[in-house]
Amino acid sequence: MANPVRTLLGSATGLAQTRLALLGTEVREELARFAATLLGGCAAIACAALALGAGAAGLIMAAGEYRLLASFGVAALFATLAVFICLRVRAASAARPVAFAATLDELERDCQALVERSHDERGALGIAGGELMRLVSIGLLAYSVGKGLRRAA
Repeated sequence: MANPVRTLLGSATGLAQTRLALLGTEVREELARFAATLLGGCAAIACAALALGAGAAGLIMAAGEYRLLASFGVAALFATLAVFICLRVRAASAARPVAFAATLDELERDCQALVERSHDERGALGIAGGELMRLVSIGLLAYSVGKGLRRAA
């Protein structure tokens, strides 16, 4: 009777492991989105503001040909930097480790231990069943011999 209980516990452990893996994946995705949005957004806004400021300064200083070109170059540099920062933040947030990795490992070890224990008990039950069959065979043989002796007497 303990065998079905252990099987049920093994199934429940597997189900809990699956659910925690899903939860960990979802939390990781949300953290990645949040980090990319927050840090990347702030860096992009700062660089975009600097690009607009440099572009505006370039338009204001349009009196000289080289000053205008330099200010637009600075604006393009800040815009390129904003795109680069966004891409780096996104790549860094995607490389984060899986949440609840230690918990998932422990649940997997528990599940394996329950399965091994269940297999061990099945083997012991098989041995005990074999012994019971031998005892029943001896009992039937003794009954047959006793019944034969009664008829003979």
